[in-house]
Amino acid sequence: MTSTARQLAHDVLALSEEDRMAIFVQLASSLPSEQAAIAESARRAEEMRTGKVIAMTEEEFRGNMDRLMEYN
Repeated sequence: MTSTARQLAHDVLALSEEDRMAIFVQLASSLPSEQAAIAESARRAEEMRTGKVIAMTEEEFRGNMDRLMEYN
């Protein structure tokens, strides 16, 4: 790793999680084909961070939905 890369990594890690997320979204959203997916990922990450949603995999979600359907 070059000294520039080391310094950049050090500086980024010194930022708050919120600032790192904002920088990531800015950089990633410069790719037109990725804008919608990145915005959705950032929204989900923020919801999980604030406790508004429960993080789960697609398989866990399907399992939960299947169990709900069994009760109906």
